[in-house]
Amino acid sequence: KQWYQRRVRGSTCWGSAAANVINGSEGTMFEPLFIYNKSRPVTIYNDQLFRSVQLEFVRESSYKDLPCYVYKIPDWALQNMQNNPTNEAYYAYIYSGLLNITQCAQNVPLYLSKSMFLDADTRLLENITLHVAPNRTLHDTYLCIEPYTGAVIDGHKRVQISVQIEQYPILGVLNQSHPAFVPLISVDEHGSITPHLISELRTKLLIPIFIAHISFYILIALGVFVLLVSFAVHVKSVADKYKVKEDEEVLVHNEAIQAGSATGAESSEHSEKSDLYLSFDGRNSRYYDIDPDS
Repeated sequence: KQWYQRRVRGSTCWGSAAANVINGSEGTMFEPLFIYNKSRPVTIYNDQLFRSVQLEFVRESSYKDLPCYVYKIPDWALQNMQNNPTNEAYYAYIYSGLLNITQCAQNVPLYLSKSMFLDADTRLLENITLHVAPNRTLHDTYLCIEPYTGAVIDGHKRVQISVQIEQYPILGVLNQSHPAFVPLISVDEHGSITPHLISELRTKLLIPIFIAHISFYILIALGVFVLLVSFAVHVKSVADKYKVKEDEEVLVHNEAIQAGSATGAESSEHSEKSDLYLSFDGRNSRYYDIDPDS
């Protein structure tokens, strides 16, 4: 029954119904097309943490030359209730960076954190000595999600289990000890895509998408080229029309000038003939005046 509740309804050890509900996937596959909204958080149910956790986008990266988006657990997810009141349901009463799983571990004082108390309160390191310093590259949890399919192609789920130690006068070993959270075990679960799936993903998805993108830009370039050619042809056609009109106007003007010149010549010739006729008549008149009886 407990397994069924934990499997179907979520954990039963947290302080609210919402905290006990399973939200998100198991962390290997998400909805596709992250490329259009990479800033959206993704939600996973972590069975080691007994709770759902939201992962936030950190950066763009690549794995084996495959582009991917890197998501990590945000700092607020493991903060204490003073810094993040919503974590009160997870009994986050002490230090930030710790997840109190005492209720989930049958009242054993166990706490989960990132490996080597990464991103946790620095006071956790005061009474213990770690042989390995916290390192984000080595100790942080992350997922690399392929942006088109939503598949996780690389990821590390790293968690540390610590036990709370306090002074117990009745136990000689713990009589002189200082209160501390002592790491018991650090777990690193790693998964990545196989070389065969990398090759298949590249040939069946990435290359066709690349060709589609190139074709899209080629079509845009061709469309712009056709528009420019059409515009140039239109401009040339309009210029030719104006030129023909101007040539016609010049021709009409020249014809008008020639017609005017011809009319002027005819008038001049007619005037000269009239002068001759007048001169002849004058001579005749003079002849008649000399000898009118002739």
